[in-house]
Amino acid sequence: VPEGGAGIVPAVPADRASIGVATPSIAPAPSFAVSGGGFTSPTPILNQYQNQSSGIVVTGQGQVQATPDIATLNLGVSSQQSTVAAAQTAAANAMNAVMQVLKNKGIADADITTVNFNINPVYDYRTNTPVITGYQVSNMVTVKIRKIADVSSIIDASVTAGGNLINVNSISFGVNDPTPYIKQARAKAMANALDTAGQLATLGGVILGKPVYITESSGYYPPSPLYYGAMAEAKDMATPISPGQTQINVSVTVIYAIQ
Repeated sequence: VPEGGAGIVPAVPADRASIGVATPSIAPAPSFAVSGGGFTSPTPILNQYQNQSSGIVVTGQGQVQATPDIATLNLGVSSQQSTVAAAQTAAANAMNAVMQVLKNKGIADADITTVNFNINPVYDYRTNTPVITGYQVSNMVTVKIRKIADVSSIIDASVTAGGNLINVNSISFGVNDPTPYIKQARAKAMANALDTAGQLATLGGVILGKPVYITESSGYYPPSPLYYGAMAEAKDMATPISPGQTQINVSVTVIYAIQ
């Protein structure tokens, strides 16, 4: 079978072996190529259908583009001072200011999650024995923004509130409810699988039967997060934000009977 193609599973005489189980007189079955990926053997799947000694194994792909309606922002504060108490106080004051901005922008408490809080010593390694010169306190949160139009103003207001201690690390976009798009992608994947199986059946000189096995994997892949460096001050111009498009994928593996 050509690499990257689908596989037609040959029939095995019933008096010699059950599906996928070789007798000592029969060499191990070769691997079959499944469309859309590398080589894999359909034998474990066919073992579930002891009355199905032949079939066509295909993989169908379906993709749908969706406009993001939700953003996830990762931001926080980081303070370095000579003592833990001073660093923690400075970080707490800056973070409280940022949290107040988020609440003023309508972000619910349930949409703000602390993902990292660290207190670390800062060392001077210029001598043979490292010396502690201070302490760094970091407090990071993820913020779910349910109005894409507010993303730019939320970033700018957070930067102003956090001042020199602010860190805006990344932002990513997605779809709050991908279910309708997954259904569309699933339909495309099944149509793609049927089309491939029909072509293989024609080329192989056999009649395509009904599916005897179907399995699915799905997911949506938002654009890679945009990463920002630390922002020390607000700018006169609003931060430009473009959510782009989110791709939702569904892959199905189908075994069709051969009539």
